[in-house]
Amino acid sequence: MYTNETFQDLANKLQSKVNEMTGEMNDKADELDAHIEEVNNAKNTFEEIENEIQELLDAINDMADFEGRIEEAVSEADNLIN
Repeated sequence: MYTNETFQDLANKLQSKVNEMTGEMNDKADELDAHIEEVNNAKNTFEEIENEIQELLDAINDMADFEGRIEEAVSEADNLIN
């Protein structure tokens, strides 16, 4: 038969186990938060790189347009000379 001391002992063991599991859950939550932060940082870095690549592509397209206009001007100059 269980006595008050036995129930108290079981309650203490249960409380200890709950405290232990709560600590483990908090540790896992902290690890998850850290991982989420790393993912968000990587995402931000990727977006920055993506923006820089887009700027480079825009500059390349501008250069190609400028080159085309120069070729047209040279062609017109040739036509005027000849």
